[in-house]
Amino acid sequence: MNWPTKALRRWSACLLSTPALLMAAGCEDPNNISVELPDSATTTTEYRDLPVFASTVRRDSLPTLNASQLLVGRVRDNNTGIVTTARAYTNLQVTADPLPATFAGAQLDSVTLIMAYSRAYGTTAQPGQFNVFGLQQKLDERVAYNSSTSVGIGTSLLRNVAIPYSSARQERQPASPASTTDTVTTVTNIPQALNFRIAKSAPFSAGLFALLQKTDFTQAQLDAYVAGLAVAPVDDYVGAVASINPAYTVLAVYYHDPVRPSMRRVYRMVSSVNNDARYFSQITPDFSAAGPLAAVANKNQSVPAAATNGVTYIQDGTGLATKLVIPGLEELRKQSGVSINRAELLVPIKPFANSIFPYPGYELLNDATKLASVTKTYLYEINNENNRILRRTILANPVNRLVQADSENPQGQSLDPRTGLGSQAEGTLYSVDASTFYYSILMTSYTQAYLLNQLGGELPSAFLFSPTLSLPQSYQAIVNVSLNRAVLDANNIKLRVYFSNRQ
Repeated sequence: MNWPTKALRRWSACLLSTPALLMAAGCEDPNNISVELPDSATTTTEYRDLPVFASTVRRDSLPTLNASQLLVGRVRDNNTGIVTTARAYTNLQVTADPLPATFAGAQLDSVTLIMAYSRAYGTTAQPGQFNVFGLQQKLDERVAYNSSTSVGIGTSLLRNVAIPYSSARQERQPASPASTTDTVTTVTNIPQALNFRIAKSAPFSAGLFALLQKTDFTQAQLDAYVAGLAVAPVDDYVGAVASINPAYTVLAVYYHDPVRPSMRRVYRMVSSVNNDARYFSQITPDFSAAGPLAAVANKNQSVPAAATNGVTYIQDGTGLATKLVIPGLEELRKQSGVSINRAELLVPIKPFANSIFPYPGYELLNDATKLASVTKTYLYEINNENNRILRRTILANPVNRLVQADSENPQGQSLDPRTGLGSQAEGTLYSVDASTFYYSILMTSYTQAYLLNQLGGELPSAFLFSPTLSLPQSYQAIVNVSLNRAVLDANNIKLRVYFSNRQ
């Protein structure tokens, strides 16, 4: 029996706010059903809240290649003391814009790297401080770049420049009027952006413009001149990390031709335009001032909730995740005749523990009462000794083992070609009130498969609750990168199991 989650939302909210019920096991009405038929065994139905022992761990080498976002900047988490540095690397691709070579005597006006952003984690009251470099070589299509990858940088284009965080704006552009009294205008939305202006007198600008004045300009010529770009915060800057939209990351060359000097023209080289796109974020968390969490600088270490005031952490980008040990599962597995009716992992969030980082899975829409899952949460199967994620081979692909959604094969992993959605279970964020949130993951069929030893491999000794999905490209249509974070009320995490037992 697989009941809708919202049918139990009232139960979940109530029990989440009552720690004393963590160890509850019910055998009274209405949760117990005892059916006795002639010459048959007795069947009882009950539920248990299986206690969970939680600790904070860290994953590294997270996927960032060709993600839906690039991150750049540096921010301090005043809650944990972790300082996160993000650097952005990208190839550049030619476009079909009109070349300066099209116009006789074209004159260079400016060269600007434009990086539009949708969010900034931290304070944007002060300008960011950045360095911009060329890459030593083009990002290689054979390399799986990730959050831990380093690449060689070459020529310095800008050093220690202060770049303000601009506001989104609208520009009205007049069109040719049908008459002197009827002027038609178009409105263009200009996103907020970091604008890196390179002086037109700089050797880089002059050389690039000379290249664009050739009628046979090609991608190969661009690659030979500038293999790609690297953008990084200067060493002493701490303020914000911007979430950059790669589709609006552009190296723009502005110019004019003498025939129409008032018309500004532009030739753009972009990060993301076709299947040759190659870009990624390097994300480096510094745990040296993180108190008890400094231990997770070693990815094999776990920090129990008792050492962090009864909380654990999950955060995309930095790799923070919560390890869950559920001894009651093994105890339940030793019982015979157990049939799982419903199993739901309930993970409460500690109220008022977030500031600059949104919860994974939480985005305000136009209607502030609605939730939209953007960065979701997932449950990995792991080895308890060194926090190693278990893996299986599917169609010759080594794949991280994730708890699969109900009705999906617990031994597999797939991608629906119609929706682009994977078969893994996803944590849903629910709100009890304006300040109380919790995650829920249904794992009914998975729990039954666990009890019957039908997971197709080593039984996991623990689980990893994480906001970062790490799968081969064939099973993960979109890679999301963020710094979204949640502080979990570790003492009240539970696996609620409804089951029948034929005795």
